[in-house]
Amino acid sequence: KGADLVVNNVGGSMFAECVKSLGYEGRLATVGYVDGVMRSEIDIEALHSKRLKLFGVSNKMRNAAQRAVTRSAMRSFRS
Repeated sequence: KGADLVVNNVGGSMFAECVKSLGYEGRLATVGYVDGVMRSEIDIEALHSKRLKLFGVSNKMRNAAQRAVTRSAMRSFRS
């Protein structure tokens, strides 16, 4: 089946593995790059055949209220 949502805070070195682990209509959120790797190849076939959604998240451009909403939403995933 695969994952519905993968949150990648490692960076480009894990990007391909994150894509590979996604299931049909899975979503990949790239949140950070602690590995310092800012580039990666993408499996276009997987992107199309699995109908994946890839998006980036950055807290730098968000105000305190928007960051609080994100933290609240992330708490619901822990339950």
